[in-house]
Amino acid sequence: MKRSIALIAFTSMLFACTTTKVKLPGEGTVPTEVLNGFNKLHEKNTNQQWTILPDGRYSVRYRITGFRYRDLLDTRGALIQTQQETWQATLPEGVNSFIFREYADYQIGEASKITFPDGEQVWDVGLKGPQGANFVLRLTRDGKVISQTEAEDYKWFM
Repeated sequence: MKRSIALIAFTSMLFACTTTKVKLPGEGTVPTEVLNGFNKLHEKNTNQQWTILPDGRYSVRYRITGFRYRDLLDTRGALIQTQQETWQATLPEGVNSFIFREYADYQIGEASKITFPDGEQVWDVGLKGPQGANFVLRLTRDGKVISQTEAEDYKWFM
């Protein structure tokens, strides 16, 4: 928690300056090309939390009108996907129908809509089972399961 608060403060302070690179404690530097790629998409968003992933890609978390978002960018700054926090009530009917039918005994944790640059959308839904099994389902709009990933905590978005 203290690390998150310090990281937010540090990142905010960096973006208030006119530097072209963001240095993250213990995680390296976000190159100008990657920052420019993000800023082309969200030029007015200055409250960003960057992470360099083990595979070299970049994850940036931010908020717009109270909703949490996370963009995944490649090493050139090209958008790979955008993850947007959503509520169960706003999940597509096919997703909700499938979950209520197949996982009636499970509790929905967090859910998000994933949008790819080509416009394709999928939904990730965190579920907590009656015996404590936590996992994330990735589904199409009509409720077809694409993948299931084990999760330590069903509140996994941010």
